[in-house]
Amino acid sequence: MRRFYSHIVFVEPGALHLNRRMLCLAILLTAGFLVLSSIATAAEYQPVSTTIHIPVSYTRMLVPTYQGQLRTTAPYGPVVYPSTHQNMQFMAFLNPTTHAIMYVQTKDPDGRYFEWRLYQQDYENFALVITTYVMDSSSGFPAELVETDNAMTATGDTAFYKAVARKYKNWAIQQKWAKRRSSSMDHMATIAIAPDFRQITIENKIIPYVDMWDGEKTGCWVTHWRAYWQYGVDGAVPDYRKNSSASNAWLTSLSSDHNCETFAYVNALLWDSGIVEYANPTEQWQVDMNEVYVNNPVARYDPADMIMNQAGARVAYSNDGTASGLPLRYFSSHWSDPSGASRWEDAILTGCNQIKSYGFTGIYFDMAAFNSPVLDYDPAHGDQADPLVWQNGLRDLMQKIHDQTGLKIITEGNAEIYMDLVDGYLAYSETGALDGGPGEPLIKQVPLFREVYGEVARCVGWQILPTNMEQTLNDLTPADLADAMNKAANFGSLCYASPAFIDWNPQKALQDLLMSDGSYAAVFGKLSQPLYKKVYEQGGGASNWTASGGAAPLQNVVDNETGTAAVFVNITDRNSGQHCDLYMNESNLTHTISWDMKLSAPYYIDVFLRASDGNYYYLVYDPHSRDYRSFDLNYVKIGLGFDTADGKWRTICRDLNADFQTAYPSLTVNEVISFKAFAAGLIDNVALLDAGQNYEDGAGSLNWTPTVAGISASTVVDGETGSACVQFTGIENRDASPSQYFSLDINDSQRFEIAWDMKINNQKPYYVVITVAADDGYWYDLLYDQHAYDFRETVVRTVKVGLGAETTDGKWRTFRRNLADDLYYGTGLNITSVVHMRVYASASIDNVTLFGNGLRTAGNR
Repeated sequence: MRRFYSHIVFVEPGALHLNRRMLCLAILLTAGFLVLSSIATAAEYQPVSTTIHIPVSYTRMLVPTYQGQLRTTAPYGPVVYPSTHQNMQFMAFLNPTTHAIMYVQTKDPDGRYFEWRLYQQDYENFALVITTYVMDSSSGFPAELVETDNAMTATGDTAFYKAVARKYKNWAIQQKWAKRRSSSMDHMATIAIAPDFRQITIENKIIPYVDMWDGEKTGCWVTHWRAYWQYGVDGAVPDYRKNSSASNAWLTSLSSDHNCETFAYVNALLWDSGIVEYANPTEQWQVDMNEVYVNNPVARYDPADMIMNQAGARVAYSNDGTASGLPLRYFSSHWSDPSGASRWEDAILTGCNQIKSYGFTGIYFDMAAFNSPVLDYDPAHGDQADPLVWQNGLRDLMQKIHDQTGLKIITEGNAEIYMDLVDGYLAYSETGALDGGPGEPLIKQVPLFREVYGEVARCVGWQILPTNMEQTLNDLTPADLADAMNKAANFGSLCYASPAFIDWNPQKALQDLLMSDGSYAAVFGKLSQPLYKKVYEQGGGASNWTASGGAAPLQNVVDNETGTAAVFVNITDRNSGQHCDLYMNESNLTHTISWDMKLSAPYYIDVFLRASDGNYYYLVYDPHSRDYRSFDLNYVKIGLGFDTADGKWRTICRDLNADFQTAYPSLTVNEVISFKAFAAGLIDNVALLDAGQNYEDGAGSLNWTPTVAGISASTVVDGETGSACVQFTGIENRDASPSQYFSLDINDSQRFEIAWDMKINNQKPYYVVITVAADDGYWYDLLYDQHAYDFRETVVRTVKVGLGAETTDGKWRTFRRNLADDLYYGTGLNITSVVHMRVYASASIDNVTLFGNGLRTAGNR
């Protein structure tokens, strides 16, 4: 039984601590010599707790469970960190009357075991009890591990979770797990599910489904469910048998001919009682159960390698809550006797290498980031109740899988501390839960995890059917599917079309519906549009940059103005030879490049490319005047404006072919190889896009409709850029009555990301309003003005968003907005079309372009 203490610490007599491995030195005198004898002894960690009082007036609580839940404050837990049930180190509480927030965070960079429990203490207070385990517990709960903050306020649910997420993010983005490794999953179109991985399934279901994506990169999560459910195999190292016929050409062709990533099932936590000797594979993929369980001596786990609870019993896992179940493996890379660790690791790594030899490109490492750590009390395993041994053992094993096999890893759940070792979190659990009504404990799910880790984590998978529905697709409709996918996008699912295709009836899989049911044709036709954008830096990928010439490695930071993550590069002399490279190697989306930057000194941004003549060139962007052009052999130099080095955020959006052809009009860009920064400051959102749809190129002044007499729109050549633009005049007051503005009809139901160039001519407050249609049948105004970057407010059907106070300074700027994000965060609704654009200002405007493919843009889309 687990013990709880509140400000009370018990230390067992004789428990000593010199280090994590206690070394007792016995001093023996023998024949005049001093003899040292070392004895390895396991010490026991002790539980210590701290209690934070939460007044009952704080009636709403925000918990990092699954994707994030806003609940009615009520007894809750215990939940254990790190797991998908408590995937970040905080909880927060809101008083909806005073708008005050009470925030509680543990701050452990190693990710130790923490148990969170909330109970009703008395009629005035709840008690939030946090328990961890320490070796020297005489001073109680370690003060450096907990922080409380009651200085924040919020009005409304969205402001509540966003304020808390920003607070936590400032700490979390600096931790060891907050690293985004480059992965092919970044630009994957969909995830398909195979109930089993027999050849007939691949040939008749998976390949036809993958082919419907017309060459787009897809992923295939596969598992041996047939064996799992029929025989109870835990499948820790699946018994995938190699079919010698044509050397499994059908499996290899999934990767080579169908542009598919294949993930084989491996269980992270349970000892596999079904491991077979791979030296003697049969010709069958279906497992011979007699061979596995009766005749195979390897299929016997060693009880000494299992977790022991405090009562001395071995711990078994059962998903139905019974005492029986499969034994949990003890995770440690630091045993006093490492042979047990090597037995497990060798088994997993052997299985992974065999999986790789069959043609798989990754594994689905089930349960790794889902289940809570289990404390182990076996004295033979080292320190008892070690609060880090489970996590460190899992991290060590995942690191070895990457290093020794090169396989990608997706895993169920989203515990944060494994993020840097995971290519994708299959974070579908509870995403079908219905939001509650008045008085319900679960008020609503919120995209809390995306708000904190949207620039770092990859989440795939979503539940199609609400959790209160029977697990069947019989009642599914195309509208249900569209709603589920919109929700996945809103909450940050990496692949737009990656719901968890969960139904345990392989006769009626969702892939079959999409392929053969005509009523789903429109849904699938929309989903299978090709990618229009690839994002290579979202602000969490500093480790993917290469520092050269003595440059310091980039760092992930949270910008204090925007609240979003960015990478910090620190090259103060752009001519020093120091630079940082972000490799792209992209030969399809080469029309437009876009990035955000906040640079405080002269810089060079180079786009290294290969042209249609086969030669290599540099497009060099720097803070020359906007009409500056210079050509020197394979260097094409473009000015972005003197003001772009003023330490303010700038969005840059450039047509690569247009810039390149100012020097080489007969050539085109064939491949973008890398993005190079010779700069000091922040860089974010580096992306390549298709050409998009232009709605204003500077020549369309007649397309803008004035609302009142005395204001006018005309096409002029701007003296700074040397290019044509539309100039609006006559508006001195954006709030005048009657309203004074210019309107441009758009009516685009395919593209939901917009960019435009603008200069406020009279340096006065302005409005830019983009009207969009939502899925509730109403139009909404997305209103952008000179409020601070983090300003958000929704009034009736107007969503107000700040673009920055300095945007009225009379300088040209490029603005780029994800309209679907702005609508969702303001209203909780999904966009269906962009209706029109209005400008309330005397301003110059150019290059109004929409990007997209008909999908709600999510993740990297």
